[in-house]
Amino acid sequence: MNNRNEILKDFREHYNSDCNINFRRLKKIIKPLINIRDPEALLLFSMLLNNNDSNIKKRLSLELNEEAARLKFPPALSALAEWYYNEGNYAKCYPLYQQAADMEEPHALYVLSTAYKLGIDGFNKNIELANEYEERAKKAKKWDFLEGYNDKFILYEPIFD
Repeated sequence: MNNRNEILKDFREHYNSDCNINFRRLKKIIKPLINIRDPEALLLFSMLLNNNDSNIKKRLSLELNEEAARLKFPPALSALAEWYYNEGNYAKCYPLYQQAADMEEPHALYVLSTAYKLGIDGFNKNIELANEYEERAKKAKKWDFLEGYNDKFILYEPIFD
């Protein structure tokens, strides 16, 4: 299986299957794309690792997310911004949200819309700009962990029971 889309589809099908999620199997499926530094594969694997209690795996998750963001994959920019936001690092997160929003990434557009609408995190209230970001978000191509690019979801993270 060498086709990028087939690998991503197989990865998602295995993750979505009713059987127990086998982390090693997922890693084996996606490894060819990780090896060639495919940004979507880097982000997917990063999101898997982030749901682990191990500090080593969380650090690797951040490194993979940073690499996918350096490769200008819009959902990776937004996911990295979310990481920094959750750490309280607004100086790092909002420039990344802006970069992702400039690439029409809907999650980032909604975040910026909210920041301007409410005037939070150092943003001045600007309803006109908030509405502009919201309208762009509604039209933007969406991406999530389970579906890739789709018309339904944005930036869903995997959850392990």
